[in-house]
Amino acid sequence: QTTIVANTSATRDNVIQKVQLQLFFDPLDNVCNICDRTGVLTNGTINSLTRDWIELFPEQTEEGFQCFVYNSLLNSTYSIFSEECIAGRANFEEACCDDDDTLSIFECEDNIHELIVDGLNTITPPDPSSNEQDESFATEDQVEVSVLLDVVQFIDIDVQSNTFSMLVSLELQWFDKRLAWEPFIGGCHRVTYRASIDSELTEIWVPAFDLQNKLEGVQTLPEAHASVFYDGLVSWRKTGVLTATCELTGVTSFPFDDVSCYFDFGDEQDPLFHRVHYVNKENPQYFSSLTDNSFNFQEYRLLIEKTSVAEVTESLSGFENSFIRYRFFFDRAEMFYVHMFVVIYISFTYLSFGIFFVDSNTGERLGFVTSILFLLVAQDITLAELTPITQEFLWIGKLSLGSKCAVALVSVHSLVILWALTRDIEESEQYDERQEENISLLGATPIAQNEEVQRSVDLEGSSVPTNRQALINDTEENEKPVERQEKDKSVIGAAPTTQNEEVQNTVDLEESSVSKMDGR
Repeated sequence: QTTIVANTSATRDNVIQKVQLQLFFDPLDNVCNICDRTGVLTNGTINSLTRDWIELFPEQTEEGFQCFVYNSLLNSTYSIFSEECIAGRANFEEACCDDDDTLSIFECEDNIHELIVDGLNTITPPDPSSNEQDESFATEDQVEVSVLLDVVQFIDIDVQSNTFSMLVSLELQWFDKRLAWEPFIGGCHRVTYRASIDSELTEIWVPAFDLQNKLEGVQTLPEAHASVFYDGLVSWRKTGVLTATCELTGVTSFPFDDVSCYFDFGDEQDPLFHRVHYVNKENPQYFSSLTDNSFNFQEYRLLIEKTSVAEVTESLSGFENSFIRYRFFFDRAEMFYVHMFVVIYISFTYLSFGIFFVDSNTGERLGFVTSILFLLVAQDITLAELTPITQEFLWIGKLSLGSKCAVALVSVHSLVILWALTRDIEESEQYDERQEENISLLGATPIAQNEEVQRSVDLEGSSVPTNRQALINDTEENEKPVERQEKDKSVIGAAPTTQNEEVQNTVDLEESSVSKMDGR
């Protein structure tokens, strides 16, 4: 009902004409009008409260109250058009109004879509909303987007490619005043829209939010709808696996290290163009299997208490951009590496010292140490598949190098011992050869002397004189038997026993021959 009233008044200097327009509105709904005494409510029970109601009434957060209690609270203090009454209608409409007399959820959302979505600009970011609560952010030209991260499950860290993966649920929240409506008119306080970074698929504007150090980022997550509330609050949640690069901070003390990796969330464009400021208002939330450490059958375990969230700024090509960095710390299953590598390195290093208790003449000393060295090299090949190649020397690498050096020194010691033994054997053989040569030389000299004596005897035997003068000469020559005997004895003493006997026999024959000749 509309009434127009025109009034004209005149003064001394001028004439004033007034036109008054009066508009009269019927109650919005006589059946279910929360926060209005003329409405008719059902005394239902409020089983859940939304975030906006808790922010407006932090003391009225108990669940289980009936509709009449909340409606009396609103009627006694606030007008029907106040923010508090709007929040009341949005929260209690489903519990306090008779569904038979109100629109269905489908009819409600269909009406809102027809009212808002047609002709909506999905490219241009919205103006900042007065509902944004970040007092530290004073730039009026940028939209504030809150980032909420829930960690569902940690998957793995790949030390070879320096990457890590986690199953997360990522929620973005922002205000878009173009999507707000009066919940009492539409009949519902929340509707659903298609939301996507692809402008051909989305019904509303969404930020170009992504993982900056990504291998598989936010845009690769499955598509999800966005929930839009009556006050323009948009909540967009996507769930899936994110894979990012990882610096593996702290890996130098492997395997007794706490590895650190992080997610950098933000926009790749210059903030002057995308006009979005990303903020984090809550720490990450974790699935129950991560909080109670019940999922232990994997190499790494997430250290929840060490997780940190910070806003970092990076200088890019011609501009500076801000990111939200979630840094996670992981505890490695160190006992596996202790049993499989550390114990083996130390044990076999000490075992190689056992050759010092083995006889030096044993030929298996060098083979034993070489076998241990080959085993340590095989361990290194296996370890290389589980550790990254870094500029810094890892602790496990130092242990491996020390073990191989110790075994190599033991091998060198064995080589020196074998060389010394081989040299002694060669010298002994050479000495034996010289002895044999000396013996052979000593044995050849008496034989030559015996041959000369034999020749002299033969000559003497063949020259027996036939005349008297010859016999006389022989007799005179034999008058020196002592000298001849001494000479023969010296020859006999220089010869071996057998040869001396032969010489003695020869001498006896000569003497008997001389005797016979004298007898003649």
